[in-house]
Amino acid sequence: MNNELKIELKYCERCGGLWLRRADSTEAYCIACAPEMREMAVARKKQPATSTRWNRSKAELRGIACA
Repeated sequence: MNNELKIELKYCERCGGLWLRRADSTEAYCIACAPEMREMAVARKKQPATSTRWNRSKAELRGIACA
């Protein structure tokens, strides 16, 4: 029976502190920062992309250079 646990030294991507995590883990934040970062991810909503197009003729630009 293999009771070995592989760990690696990792720095927290929020506070910069060093901590240990399982070698096969993808965690990026220490135990103190992880709850705050999860909360921020939920609170942040992606804004819809808005496109502004000029639908007027060149004559209506009135003094703006056109190529």
